[in-house]
Amino acid sequence: MFIVFRVDANPITGTGHVMRCLSLAAALSGKGARCLFVCREKGLGLLAGSIREAGHELLLLLQSTECPTRGENTNRTIWPAAAQLEDATACTSLLAGHPAIDWLVVDHYGLDACWESCWRPIAGRILVIDDLADRPHNCDMLLDQNLRDDAAPYADLIPETCRQLLGPRYALLRSEFSVAGKSARSRTAADTPRLLVMFGGADHDDLTGRVVRLMAKHGLSIRTDIVVGPLYAKIDQLRHEISALSEVTLHVAPPRIAELMGRADLAIGSPGTSSWERCSLALPTIAVAVADNQMAMAEILATTGAHLFLGDAETTPDSDLLAAIRLLIDNRPWRQHMAQAASALVDGMGADRVAARLLSGNVSVRTAEARDAAILFEWRNDPRTRRQSFDSSPLLWEKHADWLAGVLANRQQALLIGQKDGTDIGCVRFDLVPPQARVSIYLDPGRTGQGLAGPLLEAAASWLTCRHPDIQQQIAE
Repeated sequence: MFIVFRVDANPITGTGHVMRCLSLAAALSGKGARCLFVCREKGLGLLAGSIREAGHELLLLLQSTECPTRGENTNRTIWPAAAQLEDATACTSLLAGHPAIDWLVVDHYGLDACWESCWRPIAGRILVIDDLADRPHNCDMLLDQNLRDDAAPYADLIPETCRQLLGPRYALLRSEFSVAGKSARSRTAADTPRLLVMFGGADHDDLTGRVVRLMAKHGLSIRTDIVVGPLYAKIDQLRHEISALSEVTLHVAPPRIAELMGRADLAIGSPGTSSWERCSLALPTIAVAVADNQMAMAEILATTGAHLFLGDAETTPDSDLLAAIRLLIDNRPWRQHMAQAASALVDGMGADRVAARLLSGNVSVRTAEARDAAILFEWRNDPRTRRQSFDSSPLLWEKHADWLAGVLANRQQALLIGQKDGTDIGCVRFDLVPPQARVSIYLDPGRTGQGLAGPLLEAAASWLTCRHPDIQQQIAE
């Protein structure tokens, strides 16, 4: 399968886009897919090396027009239609002679349905990665890994047939976070925590230096790991300031970041993709926003108890930051509670889930109807299905028809029919007892062994998330 990524790689606003797409590309290539990235050359910098070192192809677009970009702390700007059309034309020209595109993955704040529509004759299907829900899209699948207080944020922005993957269950993290998270989630809160300070690769506002100076001024002596990236501009000054502190270690672009984060007991950082990395490692966090588009997600995440959010960096005084650090250093039970709340949100398997959806074909769900009685009876009454059921006795048609009528009329149950490329393939039922839903699933016996159960369950889970936001947990036996 050939998959093309069109990614915003601006060093200020696009670093997170590239990293999460690299996580998805790693999961896809591990399953045999060929991945190619298309990015604008201007400002790509060291990110080009990251893409190539990961083993993916990279095509560079020359900056022929001055497309608007987002500033450091302002909302991004959607490109004008003319700029989007020019970019789409340039991309398709670069891809001339390449194989047919099975999936086009778009992760770019400047592009919307105008750009995506240009690809309909070329790309088999389109996945859009978004977290702003502020512009229309022409896509077959949409991924938003953020928590939201709006149950249907994209209802009027995407086609009715578009499948949505919503929430941190689909957070695109590198596989190392899943591995490190297994041991991190089993640890108990330390009496004297080890602190991690990490504000992203560039940290243009130098919040790292601000925290270090705060620690020095007030004599906070605690084992601390300071992490910055290669784009951090004040590295010499930071080295000098850290040299005066004991038990503080500086790491510049460390190769095994998940392992390093997994050793920490408390973190200070900004919201965003790093939030899901910290959650996967059950890492309690003091969060400070550095951009407007981080605020809403950070506030919602705070309501889960997964982090302590202080607000915008510009308006958060040093006294609040200092008080928060001291409070969580001294409060072991609170840190333990935050760790449990964080780990409940993210397990580090999001990239694998999304990759499975892309590679499985067009698996979707629809609500069951009375006319499905015959096919459900055939599937459920097959000896292969009955062997896996709590009740393995043969079904009687009259009882089955009564059961189906009761389920369809019951508001506390949802019965869904799975489809692949328009063909019915299986059934998923949810018994709703908020905040939980109990799930049961079975396939058309003739479709077993084709790798469809996982994608069908994911499609059903996405349907449930969109229509029943009061359901927080799905359980199965």
